[in-house]
Amino acid sequence: MVNILWMTRKGEAYVGAPSTRHGFEQAVNQITHSVFAGEEWPLHIPNERLEDTVERLMPDVDWVIDKDLNLHVKKPVDLNVAHFISDLHGKHHYGVTTPGGHIDLLNRVGYRTIFLRYPEIHGTSSPSNVYKYALKPNGYWVPWSFDPKRFHPHRTSRYEATFIGSTNNSVYPLRAQIRAELEKLGETHKVFLAESPRGRTFERRIADHLAGNRYAEVLGQSNMFIFDCSKYRYPLQKFFEGLGSGCLVMATKPGGAEALGLIDGKTYVEINPVNWRDKLHYYLENLGAARKIANSGHKMALKYHTHDVRAKQFVRYLKLGLNSPKQTITGDDVA
Repeated sequence: MVNILWMTRKGEAYVGAPSTRHGFEQAVNQITHSVFAGEEWPLHIPNERLEDTVERLMPDVDWVIDKDLNLHVKKPVDLNVAHFISDLHGKHHYGVTTPGGHIDLLNRVGYRTIFLRYPEIHGTSSPSNVYKYALKPNGYWVPWSFDPKRFHPHRTSRYEATFIGSTNNSVYPLRAQIRAELEKLGETHKVFLAESPRGRTFERRIADHLAGNRYAEVLGQSNMFIFDCSKYRYPLQKFFEGLGSGCLVMATKPGGAEALGLIDGKTYVEINPVNWRDKLHYYLENLGAARKIANSGHKMALKYHTHDVRAKQFVRYLKLGLNSPKQTITGDDVA
């Protein structure tokens, strides 16, 4: 059994990525020997050196999963330290606004492995596969996943179409248009509209926002979940949460779509700046076609994208990373 020391902050009570990561970490905990010592966990000691934490809690550790925002601290050479990253376009906490700048930070501090939530980056001046050839540590693609006990179809449907998310045009070029169209459709259709909670990651508690179980309940009662996955073409959490909830997911095509099992017209509906309005109206009026794709997408998500499935993939990569030389970014077997 793999021994893992997690230095990540406890994310259970927070909106979005921290909560999703917490669910994933607990799935990993079920199949490994894991100890949690990050901020807000009972075993956490502020400002303790990593070497001292290892000695105190897990001297026989195989892997340490580093905390966030720790890219200026050199990692002990005698420990296998790994790190999860999501946004590939930069790291604004450090004033880094390019993929290359982010990669430089990751390469300098001594990580053994980087786990990427996204396989490639679009919408910047860098090549889409820049992480694949420029990242010095081993790189493994570990996409987002979902908890089927939280995200699942409900017996009754309340909403014909749902939009939940930021409408920042600089990142999501279509979302403001989509929301405006749904507002018009609200006169004749049952729609649900909400903005994403604003604020920094660990300033947004679930209890204060439409998040957690309340967010999952809305999706579980929705026929359709429509969004733009960003100019970066990230396979966001929304894909798996929507599919897991039994929605017809309508979205711009993310990087790695085929590898994730996202097939246009079969498991989701791909939209673009030209066709999104026509497709939205078509599937609102053709419920049978919409339900067929939604059902197929739901089955696919349950097979390939739950936390339990992703945890097994992650542990397999940990074992590979212990015994392998430098890897290019891999993970094409996620679906």
